[in-house]
Amino acid sequence: MTESEPTAGGTSWRRLRQVLAGQLRQGLSPQQLALALALGGTLGCMPLLWGTSLLGALLALRLRLNLALVQLINYLCYPLQILLFIPYLKGGRSLFGAARLPVDLEQVASLLKNDPLTLLSQFWIANLQGLVLWLATVPFWFGGIYLLVSRICQSGGRNDGQRCC
Repeated sequence: MTESEPTAGGTSWRRLRQVLAGQLRQGLSPQQLALALALGGTLGCMPLLWGTSLLGALLALRLRLNLALVQLINYLCYPLQILLFIPYLKGGRSLFGAARLPVDLEQVASLLKNDPLTLLSQFWIANLQGLVLWLATVPFWFGGIYLLVSRICQSGGRNDGQRCC
């Protein structure tokens, strides 16, 4: 492979940079860009598999942020959300001193067959506890992403006067 041939990952990042730069050229301020990315990224790691898109849309509209950009970042964070789902659930359970969830496939299958309401109840409560733990980490996620994007925008000048990306 030559140096000029793009890799799959490099092409994706390059495309994301092009989208972000395009948003800035269309009048989105670096602050609005940082807020949209921080909101999408923060919601993207929320341990709630069904509701992040709806919450992102509502918050983006309420805060007058770029809805498409918030949703794009939210979707790009989906692998991170899946990766963090179990740690948030386990952390939430230990934060509240709750009993361990059945993680053995045989236990889950048995509960699903014999008492599905108990299984759903256990996972519902564990998900709520994981959300409480996530809420405690929101300032770190949001603040970290916002500061990172803001710093990149401040330091990333270009020849044509356009800052960031």
